[in-house]
Amino acid sequence: MPIFQVKGLRILFVHIPKTGGSSVSRWLGDAGAEAFRIPTRTALPCPPQHFHAELLGALFPGSGWFDYAFAITRHPEARMISEYVWRRSGGRKLRQWGGLRRSAVAEVSPETRGRDFSRWLRQNLRAVEQNPYHLSNHLRPQVEFTALPGLEIFRFEDGMEPVFARLSEVTGINSPQDLPREKATGGLEVPLQAGDRARIEMRYAMDYDRFGYGRGGVGGN
Repeated sequence: MPIFQVKGLRILFVHIPKTGGSSVSRWLGDAGAEAFRIPTRTALPCPPQHFHAELLGALFPGSGWFDYAFAITRHPEARMISEYVWRRSGGRKLRQWGGLRRSAVAEVSPETRGRDFSRWLRQNLRAVEQNPYHLSNHLRPQVEFTALPGLEIFRFEDGMEPVFARLSEVTGINSPQDLPREKATGGLEVPLQAGDRARIEMRYAMDYDRFGYGRGGVGGN
């Protein structure tokens, strides 16, 4: 939940992990001051930048705290694959937290990635059932981030242009000509194993329904 002070405006960005939000946060941070971001692990159940609606509502009850608030959502299947590739491509510490072996994700075949993703998915969906904050709140359903009054919601699939256009309208700052993109997963193919799609659709059923994402694969938007 990064909070930005830009030209006298208080802007809340409800940052759902793996929805393209890092580039948006960086642009807003360059335009003003940023608060509620801690880059390292703390005694908190998750980093403040990934607080969900329940925590935000406790910190900021009622309305009137922010001049503008928004979030970006993403197809649940694509979001899970992006999370997997990001952790698989990370350093030793990320691989350890994600329960992943040490070979680089880009160096193995798509079939190997698919099998590894299946193991990773089953392991981490079990873990998140026991602890919803598992992996720093990265696997929490998106509906639990967006249950806030007055929140404007964008979809990752529609591109970043609408997001930056709206932020430009709100702040009066011109949108970047070359839209920033960070933490790209490189378009690696991760074929799903039998049952994986059903597991994702079951766990994130409310995300599919609330945000209008089609079941049966990312192409079913």
